[in-house]
Amino acid sequence: MIRPTFNVVVNKDSARRALRVSVERGYGTTPYEARLTATFTFGDIPEAGDRLAVLIDPADPRHVEPIPDEPIERAAPLPEDLDADVAAQLRKFATMRDRGDLTDAEFTTAKKRLLDP
Repeated sequence: MIRPTFNVVVNKDSARRALRVSVERGYGTTPYEARLTATFTFGDIPEAGDRLAVLIDPADPRHVEPIPDEPIERAAPLPEDLDADVAAQLRKFATMRDRGDLTDAEFTTAKKRLLDP
């Protein structure tokens, strides 16, 4: 989970944002909260519920930084009765759109095909 705490426009293309993030390491460990401050391109600014790959400082696990060029996995509100495979595919298309691999029109077309077979 990501909660924005601070946002500053750096230039016409990007903003610097401080976020409180819930860090999930896996391996059966308990998630913990950390603060991340980074510059994001408009359109790639993380929002609440998004998932973001981060680097963790082994000397200070509360110090995290986004992994360069890793796409943000967007948290899309999905209907509760949606098939899990369809939901995963929608998230994949949203990530591809956010990364620039798909245009908004291509994303909309792919989404429509998935939801209206």
